[in-house]
Amino acid sequence: MAFGGPKKQLYSETICSLCLNLFQDPVLTHCRHNFCRVCIIRHCQESPAPALCPLCRATVKLRNLRPNQQLANIVETIRKAKKGEKAEGRIGVCKKFFCKNDQVLICVVCDTSMEHWGHDVVPMEEAAQEYKDKFEALQQSLEKKRTTAIERKLAEEEKKQTFLTQIKLEKDEITSVFKEMQKFIKAKERLWLDQLGEMEKETEKIWEENITSLTKEIGRLSTLISEMAKKRQQPPIRLLQDIGSTLKRYQEGLLRQVVELSPRPEKRLRSYSQKRPVLLKAMENFEEFLEETFPKGKCHGSVNGKGNFSGRF
Repeated sequence: MAFGGPKKQLYSETICSLCLNLFQDPVLTHCRHNFCRVCIIRHCQESPAPALCPLCRATVKLRNLRPNQQLANIVETIRKAKKGEKAEGRIGVCKKFFCKNDQVLICVVCDTSMEHWGHDVVPMEEAAQEYKDKFEALQQSLEKKRTTAIERKLAEEEKKQTFLTQIKLEKDEITSVFKEMQKFIKAKERLWLDQLGEMEKETEKIWEENITSLTKEIGRLSTLISEMAKKRQQPPIRLLQDIGSTLKRYQEGLLRQVVELSPRPEKRLRSYSQKRPVLLKAMENFEEFLEETFPKGKCHGSVNGKGNFSGRF
């Protein structure tokens, strides 16, 4: 600690080694050790003869005990000071220090108590500034994370539009192929388009879910950043209240895993794109079949290099 050494040393000299409390009616033994009168008498009565000093193991005789009035006066002064500081603490005046180990505000007397013995205690203002710095670093990290989330959202929206455009183009290509065919394959065309339509709906749903998830993540990060900004403006005594749980919640908000996005159906679309050349080949084969089946000009037309069928039956 940067302060409080002599104060704690003085306080330790007023503690009875038997009951570990402030001396009550302190007495001095022949070996010059101090104990509460009641404590040392009880110790001697409960110990086998001869009774020994708990500190140095020298023989203790009750008739040699002498009152230590000077020590009693010091103890009484400390006891009164402690009561006075506790009274001040009830109106928030004495809490001018912060225990880093327990993460609580404490007063001067608390600083010297057994409860905070050996703890890292600093002035309230110093602790507040330290946590403000931590909050600032966390806020900057959260802002970077929010920026990344916004960029991802924009990228997803752009990919959505591009992919939906590709689906529309694919639908148009499929439609142009099937329009050249006769009514007996119209049902096949309808089936194919229905499947692409289902994929379109699924694509809309997947991207909306992804964008919604990212929007929620951005909102969550924005809320944390706003709360943290307000927290940093609070006076030290309010800022440090429940600081442990507050800091943990903000840190958990930073460490939270990134939003998992739903997989997109690119492979399924590619499978449809790969089927289209097969359909063109089937149409060519169908033309040959018609020529062979109806050799007397029953079918007139052809499939060009672009997959367009022209002709009539």
